[in-house]
Amino acid sequence: MNLFSSVCIVGTGLMGGSLGLALKKEGFKGAITGFDTCNKSLQKARALGAIDEESGDLKLAVEKAELLVIAVPPGQFEKVIKTSACSLQQGAVVLDLLSVKGFIGEMLKKHLPQAVDFVGGHPMAGSEQKGVEAARSDLFEGNCFFLTPFKSTGAEAMLKIQALIRSLKAKPVIINPCDHDKVVSSLSHLPQFLAYVLVKVLSEEQDIPEFAGQGFRDMTRIASGDPDLWMDIFKHNQKELLSALGRLEKELGYWKELLKKKDPKLLDLLKESQKTHTEMVKGDTEHACG
Repeated sequence: MNLFSSVCIVGTGLMGGSLGLALKKEGFKGAITGFDTCNKSLQKARALGAIDEESGDLKLAVEKAELLVIAVPPGQFEKVIKTSACSLQQGAVVLDLLSVKGFIGEMLKKHLPQAVDFVGGHPMAGSEQKGVEAARSDLFEGNCFFLTPFKSTGAEAMLKIQALIRSLKAKPVIINPCDHDKVVSSLSHLPQFLAYVLVKVLSEEQDIPEFAGQGFRDMTRIASGDPDLWMDIFKHNQKELLSALGRLEKELGYWKELLKKKDPKLLDLLKESQKTHTEMVKGDTEHACG
């Protein structure tokens, strides 16, 4: 892998740590520098082999990087890009791993030097666990990796990032930033929001939680995800999440009325959903885009 000779990963948690491990697994020979505001995370990332060097100074960390990877929550993005911008070398490429893209364009106009290319990235992979301890070298394998071009995205930089993603055995999918936010609001953010709501509803039912079985655990597993991170994501993709919730409320109201009337149409909907789910799961397996 000779696409980049040096990499700096800002945010050595689950995503950043997994990217570092994946690069090493696929034969990356260059230096990987890590920066994080949490010293313990940095130390653990180095101990796990996700990074080669630790840095407590963001400006110094990015100076020699041909590729800067930003793997922080959305609320921290502007501070990172603003602080590191003046230290980035000419011709450097910046890749972010954030799950929201719509707000990034304005940040780039304000802070990114013209000699630096920015490629938006979002791997459709993760875990309800947090921290570099949960990082895996195979986290991205077989999964879609959204790439969102901005005005500051050069053609050569996009090609290099696509090649990088393929080298990690993931599938690069190019998509408009706004379209990306609509897609993930339904595929990721809405289910996460509902998992939290479902746990809250059932926790208020006397004695029910102690009888929870596999079905409950399957539907609410992701509710053990980091609340601070998800609040940040919900806030930055508020418009699209509210739109998705509106569609859900409308559909839920219709199903509720059918249930009240014991309408046989409800069975048709159940069968339709079962069939659709089967096709979706089959599609995930065939197209490696889960």
